[in-house]
Amino acid sequence: MRYPNRLPLLFVFQTAFALLCVATPSSAQNPYLSASAEAAAIVNLKSGDANRIMQALHALPYPYEDSLYKEKISYSVALALIEASERQTDLFFNSTEEYDEEERGHEFAAELTDYVVPLGIPEAIPALLKASQFGNAPAYALADFGPDIVYTIIEYIEDSQRTLNEISGAFLALQRTVETHRPLDPSIRSAAKEITVRYLQRAEEFYSGPDGSIAGINGAIYLAQAFGDPDLKQMVIDIVPFEEERDLRLNGMGSITARFILDNWDNFQQQKIHLND
Repeated sequence: MRYPNRLPLLFVFQTAFALLCVATPSSAQNPYLSASAEAAAIVNLKSGDANRIMQALHALPYPYEDSLYKEKISYSVALALIEASERQTDLFFNSTEEYDEEERGHEFAAELTDYVVPLGIPEAIPALLKASQFGNAPAYALADFGPDIVYTIIEYIEDSQRTLNEISGAFLALQRTVETHRPLDPSIRSAAKEITVRYLQRAEEFYSGPDGSIAGINGAIYLAQAFGDPDLKQMVIDIVPFEEERDLRLNGMGSITARFILDNWDNFQQQKIHLND
């Protein structure tokens, strides 16, 4: 499925809401679940209660064991899964409240992501963007929407409400999209490179910040390597002194991302020689 060119993130939300409003009873029917079982699963997914959500998941086919998973999930159930996934991802990464690790821990939120990744519908994009904090599966799922998803990912990164972890996850999704769809259209490549440059230019800010978090720039460093451009390599070289200084402050416990990328730059490029732009 190709994602419409420069489709804004707001439009994704509006489209999902509109489709939900016009859905007919027949479109919500599921030939694999009884009407009552499907209704119960939806209610449980929307409850916000961990035990009830797990009960709903147990009633559904497991995505990685059922080749017909996507066909067995109705639109209504899909929307409920997407909503629950986004909410639980937020709880895990952003909640300041104490919670029971068994109820709302990493495995639980990540498991919900497993049910959203294979859906392949635009309504899942906001949840996948959030879930890209978990790693490759949602990142590649975003890439599957086509190269134009780059614009939506960039819009997500540029939202002032984004956390550093959300930005880092989005950069991973951007990297996987760039790697998946080489050679990119020049305008798409330019947009992705431009935001990479802007974050690399903030290296001193990230490495010397009081919170010590460099999550917002690590993804840009990896994306620079994915592009392989000499000017981006030089920007990564320029980051090394900031990285070394931070490592000294942290008694050798600092990140060595820039140094690692540079040490392996040529190897990475050789491995991807058939994918180079």
